[in-house]
Order: sequence, then C-alpha cells, then structure tokens
Amino acid sequence: ASANTSSMKRRRARKDWIYNKNTWKTLIVPGGLILAIFILGRIVDLQSYFETAQQWSWRLGAWGPVAFGALYIVAMLFLLPGTPFTILAALLFGTLWGYVTMLSATTIAATVAFFMSRYVAKDRLEKQLSGLDDYHKVRRWVETNHWLAIPFLRVMPMFPFAINNYVLGLTNIPFWIYMIASMAIFVPMTGVMIFGAQSLYRAMVAGEVAWGMIGGAVAAGLVILLLGMTGKKVFMRDDQGQAEQ
Repeated sequence: ASANTSSMKRRRARKDWIYNKNTWKTLIVPGGLILAIFILGRIVDLQSYFETAQQWSWRLGAWGPVAFGALYIVAMLFLLPGTPFTILAALLFGTLWGYVTMLSATTIAATVAFFMSRYVAKDRLEKQLSGLDDYHKVRRWVETNHWLAIPFLRVMPMFPFAINNYVLGLTNIPFWIYMIASMAIFVPMTGVMIFGAQSLYRAMVAGEVAWGMIGGAVAAGLVILLLGMTGKKVFMRDDQGQAEQ
C-alpha cells in the first residue's frame, strides 16, 4: 500500500508540473516573442529599425549597456519577465556585449534580491512567498541539498527567475554558496539565450541562416530543458524521501 501511495504521489506531482502555469510561461514567453518577431519581420522592415536602435545604443557608448542592465535589474526586483531583455540585449549590443551585459545584470539582480530578502524585507517577503505552491518544500530542499538544488532551481520552471532570487535569500544558505551554485547556470544559460536570439534575428529578420549557431543554441536549450526535467524528478524523489522519514 505504501509503494502504491508513493507512486500515486509521484504521478500527481508530475501532472502538477506539466500543468503548472510557470512551466508554460517558460515555454510560451520565448516562443511568443520569436513568433512575433517572425510575423513582424514579414510585414515590417524590422532590420532597419533594429539597425537604427543599434546605432543609437552604440552612440551611447558604455552607458548603453549600463543603462540597459540597470533597467533589467529594476525589472527583476519588481518580478517582471526577463526574457525580453535578454533577446533585446542580443539585438542591440551583439553577441559578445549582449552576453556581458546580461550576465553582469543577472548577477547583480540576483545579489540585490538575495540581500533584500535576507536583511531588508525578510518578514514581508516571507509572508507573501510562503503562500506559493511548494515554497516550504523547495526551501527545505535547498537547505539540505543546496549544491544540487540551487542549479536545478535555476532551470526548473517551479518559480520565475526573479521569485527564485527572493526565495533563496530566505533560506539559511551562505551567500557565497548561493552565488557559486547560481553562476554555474547563469554562465551557460545566458550564452544559450544570447546566441539563440542572435541566430533567430539573423534568420528571421536579416535573412542570414547561421545553421551552426542555431543548431548549437537548440542543442544547448534541449540540454537545459533536460536538466530541468531531471531536477524536477530529483526534487520529487527527495521530497518523497523526507516525507517518509
């Protein structure tokens, strides 16, 4: 009977993950942006607009990426979607500087949110976030298995990226562990999104099909998706194990 109950709980948890709104947000938001760019690219001369925006950002010099990164940080602190910023960074600043801008901004946003939730607004955030599904389970998992839990949480669509920063700040893990474990995902994931956005821009708007870059971005994206699915299974297994203790 115990085995059947555990199996039913795992199946229910997998079903909940499939129908979780954050799961679909992770897939729909980037997909919707890509579709919008594709459609607009066939109706409007987007390339000229993007080139104008690029020239404007280049005239700003170093202040362009700085201002863009600051805007992204504010958006993350207010729990706004970050994917549009990553795509725009690739289009405005190119692959290299888009990557540097977004990796730096992502790191700073994660740092600020961590210290805000731990020292500035801990009680208020804990009251608001404790109502989230799986909040207490995730927090317990992070505190008992942080080196595995944090990287997986960065690719698992259980909570949006911005909420993850606050949730992790409410745990008892040291900041240096939080940052190292997070950077293990920030570095490759930012690269995947920047390269993917740049490749799609060239293919859909500029008409340059860089199959190597597209293939690499798709392959890396599939690896990240697989890691997320694996992380969800590990989370369910660990949670089940703790519930049976």
